[in-house]
Amino acid sequence: MVLNYELDEDAFVRKQTNFVKNSNFYKIRKLYFIMLPILAIIAYLIRQIYVNELTMGLLTFSFALIIVAIFICNPLADKINIQAVLKTAYRKGMNKEFGGPYKVEITDETLEVQTRESNKCWRWEDLLKADDDDFYVYIYVTKDSSLMLPKYQNDLTLEEKKDLNRILTNTFNLKF
Repeated sequence: MVLNYELDEDAFVRKQTNFVKNSNFYKIRKLYFIMLPILAIIAYLIRQIYVNELTMGLLTFSFALIIVAIFICNPLADKINIQAVLKTAYRKGMNKEFGGPYKVEITDETLEVQTRESNKCWRWEDLLKADDDDFYVYIYVTKDSSLMLPKYQNDLTLEEKKDLNRILTNTFNLKF
């Protein structure tokens, strides 16, 4: 089966967001962002225990701060990481060469992608992983690079959609 499509600016932002979500570097960075305030609070509690000034009110307030740190720092870390990746991507002009057109040929054995700049082919077993959101499937060809397939392809027949779904399910346990 063959998919022909182009991607818009919204797709570019979605791809960068998915990259941050799946990147080990940004997962670790997010963990540090959450853990630093928590460690500071724990260090302060230990100091208060050492000087024998720990009260129940201070302990309760500290645990409340830890919970707030988790629920505020977690989405804040995502937002900061996504903004940093987008800023870098726009500065490098990655969005200008992003849109396509893409011609993707899918068989039971391979995934072939043709753009204006290149023609690449991968065997399904060589691809690393796949992820999806409401509009796209992201097939990771390297740990930092993914191919986006729109979920809603009007030019696919019902049989082709079933074949694609079977391939993605068998390869990545992911439904199209």
